[in-house]
Amino acid sequence: MVPFPGSCPRSAASLALLTLLAGASPAVAEHRAKVISADFLSAGSVSDESGPEVSPDGRWIVFVACESSDECWLASSRRFGEPGDPPLELAGPVHGFSFLGAGIDFEITGDSRRVVYEASTEPDAPNDLWSVAIDGSSAPVRLNPALLTNESINDYLVTDDGQQVVIELTRPGADVLLRVAIDGVGGVSNLDEGDSIRPYLFPAASGNPRLLYFIDTDGDDQLETLTIYLSSTLPFPLWAGELPTWTNIGSLTFAPDGDTVVLEADIQADEVDELWSIRTDSANSFHKLNQALVGGGNVVDFELSSDGRAVFLADAQVDERFELWSAPIDDSAEPVKLSGTLVSGGDVRGLRVAGDWAAYIADAAVDARDELWSVPADGHAAPTRRSDTVPAGRDVTSFRFTPSGSRLVYRANLGPVDRYDLHTTTTFGLTSHVQLTNRNILAPNPYSVRAYVVSPDSQRVAFIVTPDANWDGVAMEQRLLDPLTTAETLLEVAGADEGDYFLSYASDSRGLVGDAVLAAGDRREVHLVDEALFVDGFGSGDRSAWSSSVP
Repeated sequence: MVPFPGSCPRSAASLALLTLLAGASPAVAEHRAKVISADFLSAGSVSDESGPEVSPDGRWIVFVACESSDECWLASSRRFGEPGDPPLELAGPVHGFSFLGAGIDFEITGDSRRVVYEASTEPDAPNDLWSVAIDGSSAPVRLNPALLTNESINDYLVTDDGQQVVIELTRPGADVLLRVAIDGVGGVSNLDEGDSIRPYLFPAASGNPRLLYFIDTDGDDQLETLTIYLSSTLPFPLWAGELPTWTNIGSLTFAPDGDTVVLEADIQADEVDELWSIRTDSANSFHKLNQALVGGGNVVDFELSSDGRAVFLADAQVDERFELWSAPIDDSAEPVKLSGTLVSGGDVRGLRVAGDWAAYIADAAVDARDELWSVPADGHAAPTRRSDTVPAGRDVTSFRFTPSGSRLVYRANLGPVDRYDLHTTTTFGLTSHVQLTNRNILAPNPYSVRAYVVSPDSQRVAFIVTPDANWDGVAMEQRLLDPLTTAETLLEVAGADEGDYFLSYASDSRGLVGDAVLAAGDRREVHLVDEALFVDGFGSGDRSAWSSSVP
């Protein structure tokens, strides 16, 4: 495969241009990005605070563009539209937020049919909650009642099927939980009223979605734990008691069947975070999953495994020495330690779970030398090191499971201390170490990887190069199996964002989307990198709508 000039170091740019002028193929000359927000506004640019999103079905890209400090438009673009199709204006001008920069908070519904967003039609007014068709076929509708003085939208939740919205409305005296259809038809229903409401929707509920929430309905500054079906007006208590005044609820995750929820909370002692499970189909079902913690100990992170366990990170035995544990979410057995015996000074520093396996970074064998490990979630086997040999002074800095769970991708400086490469290995069984970046040992000026994302189909990884004297902020892509000698270049960012942008995959793994300022003096635009432009055999197509860029 022949890389196009964007993959060449800066020192080779003039050679690349001469090669192009000498008759290089069009594929070599083309930037692999289609600008989908071009000319949407005569002035202004895409918001750097409201990143573009791809709809769950992969057919639409929604973005926000702003002309002033907080005057913005919500727009969508067909991913597979005809060349030259302009973006569709969904709403605007509206006013979103401006405390960190201009933008609008929005969410695409799970059925990819509508966009829910917070905005006001007047400057310096409280935001309302709106819903609009993603294809622009109908005008926006306001979902909340007209806001009175000192009322505001505190939070909202959209059901997985995209049909209903729960709104938490803050008002003097008491907050209120409201239910409304996604298109506003039928008006608003009151679910409950009280203080300090924390609502959570059950996952993947179809037909009759269900809500879990914590609320103070009697004004005693303590929280009741309730659940309610959105079609009902009668909440069901999950605990006869109330949570103490000091309670802070941290991360909360539902089991796939929705019958159990696991959460971090300081229920028994103020500022001591522990792990709890709640049965959502019966009362009085709070269970503490972690063991008694040493003084100063806390549960700081957890994920659920497919075999019904909570894998959690805690300094349970020695304060500030974090180890990996797991316990069944039904509280049927005591926790087991997953991370084995750590070297003196060792700690577990990260946690991810895929299926019934957990992976983590720890300096388990040598203090201050972070390596990648994996272990069965139930602890029936000892942890094994999955990273390649880590020399002194080097570390594994981060990792990802592939969505299939069978492989791990990790970032480490196994070679030169200031160069970070991507590697892949198996999750379990025999290790198979493959370096994914800087594979061409004859190439001058190796690059260092800044950030990366794995494709949903577990086949590829996209990554961003750290800008330096030889490289712009180039985005590249590599195959995880049978990787290319030279990774494919997707996009070159030499403007203000060369060290601060990223791309995300569409759900079908056939394209990536991101926003960036490509070159000094350019406006921020939304860019789509799609499979039709890849020259590695994935596909081909009409490139007339795609921009051309030569360094």
